[in-house]
Amino acid sequence: MQMKFFIGILFLALMSFPGMGKCSEPTSGIASSFEEGQRLFVEGDLSAAKESYRKFLSGYPQSRLIDDALFRLGEISLTQKDFPIALRYFNLLLNHFGNSELALKAELKRTICIYHAESKEKAAGLVDQFLKQAMDPRLRYEAFITQAGWRSEAGELGKAVVSYRKALSTLPIKKEEVKKLVQEALEKETDAETLLQLSQNAPTNFPYGDVMYRLLSLYFKARDFEGFTKSARDFLQRFPGHRESNSVKEVLDDFAENPHHYKTKVGALLPLTGNAALQGERILKGIQLALSSFQGPGGIEVVIKDSAGDLQTAAEAVKELAQDPSVIAIIGPAFSKVAEGVAPLVQSMRIPMLSPAASFMEILPDNSFFFRNCITWENLGREIAEYAVNELAVKRFAVLHPDDAYGVGLSENFRKSVTALGGELLATESYSTVEFDFRETIKKIGGIEDHDILKVSAPIEEGLEEEMVPDYGSDKLSFPFHIEDSEQNSKKPNKVLLKTSYEAIFIPDFFKRIGLMIPQLEFFNIVEAKLLGANGWNSEKLVGLLKNRPEDFYFVDGFFAGDDSAKTMDFVDQYDSFFGETPDILAAQAYDAAGILVNLYQSGKKDRESLRDGLADVRELQGVAGVTTILPSGDSEKKLFVLTVRDGELVKAGKIEDTEEE
Repeated sequence: MQMKFFIGILFLALMSFPGMGKCSEPTSGIASSFEEGQRLFVEGDLSAAKESYRKFLSGYPQSRLIDDALFRLGEISLTQKDFPIALRYFNLLLNHFGNSELALKAELKRTICIYHAESKEKAAGLVDQFLKQAMDPRLRYEAFITQAGWRSEAGELGKAVVSYRKALSTLPIKKEEVKKLVQEALEKETDAETLLQLSQNAPTNFPYGDVMYRLLSLYFKARDFEGFTKSARDFLQRFPGHRESNSVKEVLDDFAENPHHYKTKVGALLPLTGNAALQGERILKGIQLALSSFQGPGGIEVVIKDSAGDLQTAAEAVKELAQDPSVIAIIGPAFSKVAEGVAPLVQSMRIPMLSPAASFMEILPDNSFFFRNCITWENLGREIAEYAVNELAVKRFAVLHPDDAYGVGLSENFRKSVTALGGELLATESYSTVEFDFRETIKKIGGIEDHDILKVSAPIEEGLEEEMVPDYGSDKLSFPFHIEDSEQNSKKPNKVLLKTSYEAIFIPDFFKRIGLMIPQLEFFNIVEAKLLGANGWNSEKLVGLLKNRPEDFYFVDGFFAGDDSAKTMDFVDQYDSFFGETPDILAAQAYDAAGILVNLYQSGKKDRESLRDGLADVRELQGVAGVTTILPSGDSEKKLFVLTVRDGELVKAGKIEDTEEE
């Protein structure tokens, strides 16, 4: 409001003096404010200079220096990106001081203001008109530079180069400045095809050598050595005197002599010695199998680094891999402790890392280079809960879990999911990981031995329907009863039954302890509740123990070697052919991780930055270890397999209606 008021007063003051000629020159008082404004402007204190010029204009509206003050005020507002106000100052100068020696300069500045404040198209037309009028080389140079900048900003690199060349021919002494501006414009261009088209059939003078050098830089960064080699030879032939010709020749010669140095590589950071060596070897086999099937130019080479399960060793390996420009990504580490330690390092060194197994760590939100392709506790807990509630129609649950991180983490995620789905958790009991006798834990969820069950049970006539069993109350976890047989003799005991208030038990443990627990559950008469588990159950050794409980147990995992999908069968066959064994989930997740990188590479994402962006965009990707989506956090969301035993074999459980049809 204050500025609008000032401009109005100034306009009226100017209009009150016909001709607005250069009248009496101020020599004292407020007149010194113009000189003060000039000094402050030169020193760079633009806000203070603006106030001094305003003071001068309000005190001396007839001064010979009014056009100078208006021009300076316009320049200051333009520098401060206050384009509408700058435009008003330049319009005042042009409307009332059309014969000023600053008029042409003001016209160009006014055009710049119009570009930012009103219309880019209008400004482009005005600068063309300006170039037809202006004869001063300095003004023409500034106009061409302005035009080139606008064209570069609009993505019209070819036209921008033409304008830069005209600017240089107009004012050759500005060669270094033009070179710098051209370099800045070229650095913004990331499309190799645009640069290639611009360089073809172009002159052999400035700046087309720089255009080709930028093209070579993009080829090299993208690991496109075929494109680099072809264009490098053309560059050396057309621009032998270019400042970078020697460096290009050195790279070309080195590429011919040492092609191995320029192969695209993927690092594999895994524990190949120490306690976790077996797991590390399985992951490595999955990576090698995936990369061996890639038939791109030169293939992708694996650079193997042994972390030995040690954080310091892993950190040194990450640094070494990151310092090799031919390494575009790292697969690993295998486990969470090491992954948590090196994740900040890959962020600072800006190399993407994709872990196929570190499922128990939290990915920090500010780390955009660490990704994970493996199932997590949250994923496992949610999927088994959803299957139990939505497919098995189970609403009431008990949980038995080991008191380790795996058991506690899975139990908590299962609880959250059950609650969210409207289910009810009636009991949760933990046990030590060194325990093999679970009797006390089983008793806490209502288990009762045969010899005790008759003492506390109510007799029920044989033939009584199950739904007619008396209500035992929500505060009890089980209701024991025996069925009386009127024809039984004294040597034949009554039939003993135990009804539990829960319909299923979730046991997030590994198959060895599950194998010990199942007979003990049966011993304590808990036989009707369905048993639910997670990936720790996935073992053929468990099948024999569960074959007598058809349809009563289910567990989830991210990989099933018996899946009948073409992709999985092909993977299992190849893995067995190469290594003489059946792959596990670690090998499968590693195979998928390497496959993701190969797919991105083949799609043109051949450098670290574009690979990072590609990983962040993975959606609904069908792999051998399920369907994967990578979330914005870098974590993976997977659709898991639900498994059970039928006819003595481990199979996919599928939907209930599908099972019934079979």
